[in-house]
Amino acid sequence: MDNERFLSDQLLRYPVTPSPFGLSHQIPGALESIIDSTERMIRRLEAPQDFPVFDMHRFECMEPEQQVRQVDYEERNRVLDWISPVEYEIHFDNISESKCPGTCDWLLGHRQYREWIESPSSRLLHMRGPSGCGKSVLTTAVVEQLKNETERPIEGLAYFFCKCEDQYRREALPVLRSLVRQLASSRDNPSAFRKSILVKRERASLRSWQLRRLNFLSQGKAADTDCKLTVPECREQLIESINLYGITYIILDGLDEVDPDQLHVLLGELGKVMSQTLDGNFKLFLSGGSTENTGIDAAGLSVAIRPIDTRGDIEKFLAAEVDHFQELHEEFPINTIKENIVNRIVESCDGIFLCADIHMSQLLWKDFPSLAWAEEKLKTLPKGLEATYAQLWKEAEEHGPHLAQKMKHALMWVMFAPHPMKTKDILAAVRLDVDNRQIKLLDVVGRDSLLQFLRNLLKTDSYDRLIFYHRSTREFFMDHPDFTKGRSEISQICFLSLLKTFDPYSGGRLAFHSQNPFNPTHQFSRHLQTCWPFYAQTLTRDDAAFQSLKEFIGPSDSCSPCFKRWYSKVFPDRTRMAGIRSLEIQNLNGASIAVPQFTASPIFAIVYFSLHELFSEYLEDFGYRIWARNIADEKLITVAAKVGCLPICEALVGKGIPVRKLSTEEFSCSALANAAYYGRLDVVKYLVKRAAEEVSNLPEFAMGGEQGDIRRAPEEEIAAKKELYNALEAAVRGGHVNVMRCLVEEGKADAKDHPSHGSLLATAAERGNPDVVKYLVEEAKMDLNVPPQAWLFNCPLVIAIRDSNMGLLRYLVEDVKTDVNILYESGLYGNPLGVAASSGNREIVKYLVEVGKADIDLLDRDGVEGNALSSAAGRGHLEVVKYLVEKGADVNLQFGSEDRPRKNALRKAALLEELDVVKYLVEEAGADLYLLLLQGDRADNTYSEPYRGEVLQYIQEYVRSRDSPMST
Repeated sequence: MDNERFLSDQLLRYPVTPSPFGLSHQIPGALESIIDSTERMIRRLEAPQDFPVFDMHRFECMEPEQQVRQVDYEERNRVLDWISPVEYEIHFDNISESKCPGTCDWLLGHRQYREWIESPSSRLLHMRGPSGCGKSVLTTAVVEQLKNETERPIEGLAYFFCKCEDQYRREALPVLRSLVRQLASSRDNPSAFRKSILVKRERASLRSWQLRRLNFLSQGKAADTDCKLTVPECREQLIESINLYGITYIILDGLDEVDPDQLHVLLGELGKVMSQTLDGNFKLFLSGGSTENTGIDAAGLSVAIRPIDTRGDIEKFLAAEVDHFQELHEEFPINTIKENIVNRIVESCDGIFLCADIHMSQLLWKDFPSLAWAEEKLKTLPKGLEATYAQLWKEAEEHGPHLAQKMKHALMWVMFAPHPMKTKDILAAVRLDVDNRQIKLLDVVGRDSLLQFLRNLLKTDSYDRLIFYHRSTREFFMDHPDFTKGRSEISQICFLSLLKTFDPYSGGRLAFHSQNPFNPTHQFSRHLQTCWPFYAQTLTRDDAAFQSLKEFIGPSDSCSPCFKRWYSKVFPDRTRMAGIRSLEIQNLNGASIAVPQFTASPIFAIVYFSLHELFSEYLEDFGYRIWARNIADEKLITVAAKVGCLPICEALVGKGIPVRKLSTEEFSCSALANAAYYGRLDVVKYLVKRAAEEVSNLPEFAMGGEQGDIRRAPEEEIAAKKELYNALEAAVRGGHVNVMRCLVEEGKADAKDHPSHGSLLATAAERGNPDVVKYLVEEAKMDLNVPPQAWLFNCPLVIAIRDSNMGLLRYLVEDVKTDVNILYESGLYGNPLGVAASSGNREIVKYLVEVGKADIDLLDRDGVEGNALSSAAGRGHLEVVKYLVEKGADVNLQFGSEDRPRKNALRKAALLEELDVVKYLVEEAGADLYLLLLQGDRADNTYSEPYRGEVLQYIQEYVRSRDSPMST
């Protein structure tokens, strides 16, 4: 398309180097202006003109049907997948299938549950109970009942089942995005999306398009840069949905499966949603976790699952299982001992549904020998879940040492791998064993055999990945004495395997399709190639695998041949393979990071992958190399700060490496700024403290005066202050309020004195993070009414209007009383109302006029745009024009300057051929046609402006119809 070619051509004229700190630190001012103007052009040419806004529950200005837009089936799927790709329905179906008919009724009739359902107020219900008591199945019963609810209207329903094995089911942001996806449209009209979510996607697509081109120009490849909803944006979307659709239920199961830090974020956001939505609209159901770690509403309702509650459901389940087995095996009269089976299992499981399920599975399996065997088995049933797991592992070990070793390795790989592995990869992994630091390949074990021997301990999920049977299974083996050194054992297998795979003398000679695990193209080998830093980061010098890691990395002065071959495998030559993405490396927290370019020495690889034990081992041997820089001109301490490795930062500082950047270095080389951008709070605290010590240790000199005023070099103090400001801006761009607070409170970075005061607030608004904006305004005391210093979109109020971010706009206008009549020195629109009018957003215009008390006829400074009416008229936004006229806008108000002709709203509409606006202004609003025909109002009256097409024809016909003397 033409505008894409235009922007691409402009980008090619200005080479750029991507930085995490935003365009202002990496692109010339001309290019920044080009991107901004082009973004406005794209929005004007392509984006729908009925820009959506959030539901304004503080004042009634929109009907519900005005806030949604119909989309076709394909567009609907694209929008939904952009919001969240998590297949929440499959997760629900998988759990729901295990529900026995006639069970869970006790919960649906529970007094606390009925009170939660029937309460006219927004309420929280927390269901808690011991691990394995059946909370997930009970939660599916709640979802099913709400889906089939007929007595009361339920406009919104969203649910999510968390799982610790899946990164996208144990973190807060993917959960929130899935909830937003489910509430993006109403249940009765799934094709009618809320307009605000559609605009979010359109702007994200534009932003992704820009970033992909910047990345391609600088790195030679178009990386997959997709802008997704952030946590604050998810919160705003949920608030809008709940206020728009009426009563909404959100059901969350598996809180104890979520990472503790992520659980704090998740519940905190849901608490904010509950506090900011209309009372009675929001019902929240939480399952799992303890009372202490929910912490949303101390007065919330609670259901504690007791053994007496689940006993009836367990009896029904066991009876159904016996009947099902009898149908399949008529030769065994199992019904004759049915009562005995039910009673003995109920007694031994102590109300734990999972325990009953395991006992029944162990008893009635496909190789059921006889009734006598079953009766004998019932006499020795272990009591409780932990005793049951212990017996299962004891029985597995009885299959012989060789098979037991493979089963142990299978459990260890499932337990310690950074993410669930495919079953076929686990089958390859269990073939590898270590004997006297030598890797050996064992015989093949069959899939069915392994799953049979480890039944009720491991299972496969819907993606054929091998996972633990239950979260409690993982917890049991994590504490088991046979697995205390499990992580070290599989790490040893990992590095010995890599040494063999990339051995320059014997490795790499296997056929491409070979199923040998040492084949570098084998899927299990690829797992080791991309995840070895994960296994390495927890190793200590006492681990046997530590020596194998050193052998793989190489000595302190040069990378090993194996490491070099691995590196060439995962980091293709970009000059020849520019379109191929490099493999991604798994770090300790499970996040994927792209492989950077390394120098000949392994020092940067060791720092980049946070191998602090190995770094400490090599520190004395590194010598001068600790002062080295990589090809991006980054120091070691900058890299260590970026990846958040505090021990390496401390070790480098201990060797005399300064934490402050040199005055000649770029902003992106600052260790403090990198740590701030990536939210490494512990590193930021350390660097702030050390930087202050470095400044205090600078030499002092006399400044004159009777007493000899002693001060440090002013340029050094200015440089230290500037670095703190840069770090603060990086923290704003990263959206880390805790880091910002640390820099302000501990680093004494006064945000009010920031040299880019306006752009700092604008950056926070641009990122759509209201928490950052609130911190800067309320705690850092920044002035929102400072005019932008460079270009128009350096103003947070304008950004909120441009992005239709009503949550932020309400905060700026109502809570902190931002001046809505501020005049801008630069830009196309002159004032906030002009921005809203030019975008055609009637509802924001209405909000600024009625709530913000904006001056309708406020003129811009330079006489280009005039007032809000002329801005809307010149862009053909008829509804906005009508509203402004109804509110008393002067339709004949003229504007201009000494070197420009006088104009008004009618003349702008006519010049830009907005015929409908011209007709309305002339025929209904009473605009003076004489001002349209006036040749200009210079002193010599010689300036003229041509009208064309239908507008010219309308003017001529209108004049003739009025028999005006002007027609001559």
